[in-house]
Amino acid sequence: MILVFWVSAPSTYGADYNVGSISDLNAKIANAVKGDVIILQNGSYSGSIQFDCTALNGTADEPTNDDPSIVKAETPGQVQLTGGSLTISGNHLIWHGFYVTSSENVYATFINAQHCRITNCKFENNKKVIELRGTDRSRC
Repeated sequence: MILVFWVSAPSTYGADYNVGSISDLNAKIANAVKGDVIILQNGSYSGSIQFDCTALNGTADEPTNDDPSIVKAETPGQVQLTGGSLTISGNHLIWHGFYVTSSENVYATFINAQHCRITNCKFENNKKVIELRGTDRSRC
């Protein structure tokens, strides 16, 4: 008789989190792991957001493209961001469903970011929407 056992370690990748303020959002982003989905509750918010997930970039052996980290609106179009800015650093990050108004200068700045997306967002009354920066142009 041959017995076969299947042993699997619990996954440490990805969970869903609901937040209700910019400070809570920034704190949750700072502690994100690959595959996390961070949901900002419907409402109007002001303040700058640092979507810096450079620690989640992965390696050739363990890429993050199948497990992107996501920050999204609870309901697309029902989370309004006024003023402030968004800085995105890292790879395989998704920013989804926000309504952005009256940013004083550039709203979203990608710094050394690869495979990042802004999806289903509306930008209104912004001088510039997106700026790409990096030391290696192929990374922007």
